[in-house]
Amino acid sequence: AVPDLQLDHATDRRQRRRRVGVSPPTPELLETLQRLKRSADADSDESAAYTTDCGTAPHRRQSSLISGADDTGSVYYGVPRLASPLAPNSRLLSAPDLARLRKASRQSMLSDAGGSSAAGRVDKKLAAQRAVRLDYQFASSSARHSLQKLGQRSLSQLEDLAQIGHSEQGTNYKRSYVSLYSPLHPLFMVLKLFGVFHTRQKGGRAAPKFTNSYIYSGLVLLAAWFNALRFFFVYDWGQEKFDSLLFFKLTQHAIYIQTAVATSVMFRASGKFPRFFKACHEFMGKRHNLAYRFALSRRTKITVAVGALVMVLELATYLSWVARADSGFLRVFMRPYTLVVPWTQASRGILTCLEFIFSAFSAAAWVYPALLFCSFTWIFEREFRYLAHRLRLACTNDYIFVGDIEKFRAESWRISRLVTKLDDLFNFYVFVLFLTDVLSVCLILYNLVVGQYPHDGSAVQAWFWLLSALVRLFGVTISAAKVNQAACSPLNIIQDMNLRDYAVNPAKISQLMIFLNKLTIGNIGFTAWNLFTLSRTSTLTIAAMILSYTLLFVKLGASYGQDDRLRAQTIATPTVATTYGLRLGNSTDYWTLSTAHWAT
Repeated sequence: AVPDLQLDHATDRRQRRRRVGVSPPTPELLETLQRLKRSADADSDESAAYTTDCGTAPHRRQSSLISGADDTGSVYYGVPRLASPLAPNSRLLSAPDLARLRKASRQSMLSDAGGSSAAGRVDKKLAAQRAVRLDYQFASSSARHSLQKLGQRSLSQLEDLAQIGHSEQGTNYKRSYVSLYSPLHPLFMVLKLFGVFHTRQKGGRAAPKFTNSYIYSGLVLLAAWFNALRFFFVYDWGQEKFDSLLFFKLTQHAIYIQTAVATSVMFRASGKFPRFFKACHEFMGKRHNLAYRFALSRRTKITVAVGALVMVLELATYLSWVARADSGFLRVFMRPYTLVVPWTQASRGILTCLEFIFSAFSAAAWVYPALLFCSFTWIFEREFRYLAHRLRLACTNDYIFVGDIEKFRAESWRISRLVTKLDDLFNFYVFVLFLTDVLSVCLILYNLVVGQYPHDGSAVQAWFWLLSALVRLFGVTISAAKVNQAACSPLNIIQDMNLRDYAVNPAKISQLMIFLNKLTIGNIGFTAWNLFTLSRTSTLTIAAMILSYTLLFVKLGASYGQDDRLRAQTIATPTVATTYGLRLGNSTDYWTLSTAHWAT
């Protein structure tokens, strides 16, 4: 049964859409379909069966016939599919008679639809556009209708229809029905909005010149590094002391450096993402699963909302800091602008607005690359879990393995290669994230435990930085550690296997030993600049580093005797009152108080 199609009137668009019925198939079409069906049945010597990659050779031939590709090179390798008479057949779809009849039937439908219009004529250009739209609507609507009933087989049909229709996949395979880019599209759009992500293609083709997004992303990259380099003018070189003010400057500078590095890494990764998505499109089988894609799409939307909330809080804390900061204190943090522009009320407002814009883009580069990395780690964790699940299904209840271990080893190697490709794009960012976040957490903890901040606005911003750095640091570490744990999960299944009835083949045993050796080493996963692989022990290592360096800073502060709270017992009462004047609401200039304190 062919579904009714909705056609727009060519002459009067104000009229309501009406449904145009499609005439039943002609006897000639039915005869051609029967003849092709008989020829296809004569070539196949096996009946339809539920196939997996561990099936027998006839079953794999049947799966290859369904997908229209070879078993080893198919994009549906390792994905169970139910063979059905409705599944696409290579000979049926490529038959010239059927293609000619489809074209004639589509032209006949268009002629009938055009004859029912008010003018009675159909423009040639409009007819061509309707032909493309009708063909696409028929293919997608019929396939999506069967999606609710047949699941994974319907996704295979969608992919085959896209390949048969020669539709352009577009940049990063974004027009493919089963591409990973589609669920991650909201996250990439936010990154592109703030200049952290760009594309070098237009309409799915390589652009001869630089695209607008490429130029925009390059300008944002230059601005990020300018903001990180101009902060070196904030330090009073040769006059800085080991105190809370220096630590506050170092914390903010570490955040600016991290945002500049994140922007640079994403600028480089944007040019390599098309190859990465192409490799995922060819080798990943889990992306065909409906529940998997729905969960990824839902997680992406939640991720975008969480990132937007963190950005709003970051900008709110910045405004709180600016509103409560003294004029002299704010003037120092606005260098080198204040070294050139006279410091007046008007210049203060203009520079504050400029710094607010920098803070907005810095917050986006500070938040969303880490969220994108965590989304990718969730994807590959599911891929490895899916592989371990199918390896368990290849064993009987007595743990007797009945499949081909080489296929599972090859698939594990392919997923590991995808992880390596992504790690090459993000490993330096992860390394810099560890350095800057660990340093920021230690400096902020020192100020909160031992030191002090010049006013409440700085304290609020420091608390926000502390919580954000801890969540991002341990979130990235734990998500990457889950990938490592999932990649090594087949090790427990292989160790529980009963190999008594397994055919002793030296080649099979060597393959099994190679697989076991790779899983036992446990270096599968993401790294920090290829220095070490992130695993569950990395979480404890980072926690120990934070505790150790915080205690070291406290010890150095006690030795130097530069901090207010450590010297409170030996300082006279007027000096203590002067020191805590800002906390009691005194509006005296901060730098005057500091000078009086150090003179005393």
